Parts: sequence; C-alpha cells; structure tokens
Amino acid sequence: MSEAELREEIHLGAQGRLVIPARLRRQLGLRQGDTLIARSEQGRLIVEKAEGDRACISLAIALKLPVLTTDKTWKKPDLPLRITVIR
Repeated sequence: MSEAELREEIHLGAQGRLVIPARLRRQLGLRQGDTLIARSEQGRLIVEKAEGDRACISLAIALKLPVLTTDKTWKKPDLPLRITVIR
C-alpha cells in the first residue's frame, strides 16, 4: 500500500450503515450529499463516488425512472432499470 492510500477499519452499524472516516472523506474529496455507488466484486464491497452517468443512473434507480444515454458501455449492465442507448 502506498503512502497516498489510506486503510481504515470501519464497522457495520444499525440498519447496515457505514461511516466513512474523516481522513478518507478528505482524501477522496467526499462531501455530505455526494452520491456513492456500492457494488460487489469478487467478494469485496467497492464504494465509489458517482460521477457523470453513474450519478444519473443512481438517481434513476432511486426514482425508478428509465435512463437515456449515449454511452454504449451502459447497454448491458445488470441493473434494476431500463437503459436506452441513443445515437
């Protein structure tokens, strides 16, 4: 692990909530109200800041709305919503 990487132990709280330690939030530029994407990958929990299409898709999932995008990489994801690639 490089000096730029931080590793913090966190605990799963009530209702499955996780608190991201302040040092990690500062390093990653996370602020209150930011949308994060959580996914599982090879038995690990990955949490990333939602940016661009990811933020739009996250919002669409929350609001149960369809998504229109020009990004063909979103054509076949396994997500609980309808994504239409335009152009």
